[in-house]
Amino acid sequence: MMSMIKSRKWIVAPIALLGFAISVYIFFSVTLGADEGFTRKMGLELEGGQIAQGWLAGSDEIALYVNGYPVSLSELMEQHAIASNSISTWRSAYDRRVPSDHASIQGKNLVDGAFYDGESPVLEAEVQNIKPLLDIWERYGADTMALGAVIINYAHLTAAIDGGFSLTDEEVQAIVAQRREYHENTVDGSEQMLITDPNTGQQSVGTKITMRDYRTDGYIEAVGSDEYWNEIMPRKVFAEETAVRWRAHAGGGVTYFLDQQEINLRIHEEAETNVVVELTDNFKLDTTLEEAFAFMEENRQYDAQLHAQAKAILSAQQ
Repeated sequence: MMSMIKSRKWIVAPIALLGFAISVYIFFSVTLGADEGFTRKMGLELEGGQIAQGWLAGSDEIALYVNGYPVSLSELMEQHAIASNSISTWRSAYDRRVPSDHASIQGKNLVDGAFYDGESPVLEAEVQNIKPLLDIWERYGADTMALGAVIINYAHLTAAIDGGFSLTDEEVQAIVAQRREYHENTVDGSEQMLITDPNTGQQSVGTKITMRDYRTDGYIEAVGSDEYWNEIMPRKVFAEETAVRWRAHAGGGVTYFLDQQEINLRIHEEAETNVVVELTDNFKLDTTLEEAFAFMEENRQYDAQLHAQAKAILSAQQ
């Protein structure tokens, strides 16, 4: 199977939209809402199932080529499901935002599903920073977001593969096994533990919090455990970890996170602006390459703006 991937037959892009800005999509919210509300578990399982339905709605037919690498219709439709879910979930939450002193949340209990239930108020502090990115998403729409995300994923991945950073079959299988074991043995919970300060050696009591990945549970429920762990996850791991190696090599041992971000911004722009994309007759989304590249450019600009703002804040604090 992995030999098929490395021979440029099939490469499944990660089940997420790449980029600093778009990573907010996986935000887990705990906010104020109704006493008996929609739970985080329910919301994430539903979300995972919806994303999986995008995958199942496609096929092995080739929808487009990115730098000569084929992208299946299933991959494209999965990204469309991610984009649609991102827009609807964040728009709903943003429209329900209230300040912390709003009358509608006085005396209410904390619940973990208000962000997802479509009804309960959401604390303004949880969603106010998403507005600029939400504006971009809504202006371009799910079709263009999906195409843009696929191009971004494959532009990065093909740069990594061509640079010689591909994982071996054995490495992929080892990581899949680790992820499966961790997922199947993780439950929501917390425990007290001693935390040692690496600089001073002093110890203090802290809380270790674990959260089960209910989004993956929802996805597995839709596609089946064997399909997920034996087919989808190996390809996902190959794509993710190969790109991680590419970024790490570009960083050259840089450890400061803002410096790492700056390097990532540079290599992402190089990969994305030099990418070659060809749509096939199986491509059915209502968008164009011109719109997708415009979306990608705005996304990069937003990432760069966030990076500049972070540098300015840290400089002012020093």
